[in-house]
Amino acid sequence: MQKFTDVIMEFVNKMGYLSSKDIEGIIFYGSNQTGFGNQFSDIDLHIVVKFDDYDINSDLLQDYFNAKKTVFNNNHDITIYGHPVELYVED
Repeated sequence: MQKFTDVIMEFVNKMGYLSSKDIEGIIFYGSNQTGFGNQFSDIDLHIVVKFDDYDINSDLLQDYFNAKKTVFNNNHDITIYGHPVELYVED
C-alpha cells in the first residue's frame, strides 16, 4: 500500500493545481483489481477530487488534469510489482 501512496503523492506534487487536501478518494481500476490480471495488465489509479471546489469550468479543469497526467505518465516509468501504473484525475 505504501508504494501506491508514494506514486500518488509524487503525481499530486507534480500537478501544480492539486494538493493532497483536495483528494476525496482513490479508485484502483483494472483487471489486476478484479483478480483477472496477467503479466501484461497495467494498474489504473484514479484520484477523485470535487471539481465544484475549483473556480474554473469543469470541462477545462478535466482537460488540464488530462494533459498533466499524460505528461506525468510519459515522463515517469512507474511500476508496482512489475505492472505499469497510469494515473488519472476524475470528478
